[in-house]
Amino acid sequence: GVQTCALPIYGMQDQLGGPNGKKLNKTAFYEALHRAANSANGASHIQQSLKDWMGEEHQTDDILILGVQL
Repeated sequence: GVQTCALPIYGMQDQLGGPNGKKLNKTAFYEALHRAANSANGASHIQQSLKDWMGEEHQTDDILILGVQL
């Protein structure tokens, strides 16, 4: 079967949002990765998860996530 690995290289966990305007926590980030790994288009799923988290907040930093499928 296909295996997917995603490495948060830079910036995603620094983005503010959620109900209290705080940084994205590791649990929420890993849940988004898990859902993305089980979807047909993982990158779009991660982008949408980030937009949902940020809500009205502005992006605070660049974001880089390295994904590999084997």
